[in-house]
Amino acid sequence: MTSRCIPPLRLAFEAPTTFHFFGQVATIASILLALTLGMHYRHIQISLAATEASLAATHQAKLRESRRGEVAPELRIRTAEELAIANEVIRRLSLPWEDLFAALESSTDDDVVLIAIEPDADAGSVIIAAEARTSQAMMDYGQRLMGSARFGDVRIQNHQVQVQEPQKPIRFTIAARWLFHADTSKRQTGGGR
Repeated sequence: MTSRCIPPLRLAFEAPTTFHFFGQVATIASILLALTLGMHYRHIQISLAATEASLAATHQAKLRESRRGEVAPELRIRTAEELAIANEVIRRLSLPWEDLFAALESSTDDDVVLIAIEPDADAGSVIIAAEARTSQAMMDYGQRLMGSARFGDVRIQNHQVQVQEPQKPIRFTIAARWLFHADTSKRQTGGGR
């Protein structure tokens, strides 16, 4: 009877790193996004506070001038400009930012990581940079955005396979119309509550 040698069995007790990689990328992207949005929000708050302070000073000067009986023309121009700036800041702060972020977050899944969001309230548009594990995940994400009530005219502008990265994710950009106008008019007239 001949004995056969069984080759030694080698077991790898390491967990696959694919899931952790995307989890880390998602965490970092979320932190960067939160920091960027926080800084933007803080900048708007500072701008609003400065505008309100300037407006209050102008109002006090206007009261002093009106007690004398006449308001200087340059003060009228300055007040009108400051009112326009204050109204613009208030308009931007009153946009439904939470709804935008909630719609973006609800459309993502484990296969898609948001990298950047560039909302343009004046144009009523948003550009979304993201990374997907597969082309199907990218297409599914676009479909989910199309199904959202917050976005219209959703289209993938470009995409590129990241061949230098081990998992070869697809980095892509989506442009969409940000549908917030009807919602803000309801809030201003009291119809949305």
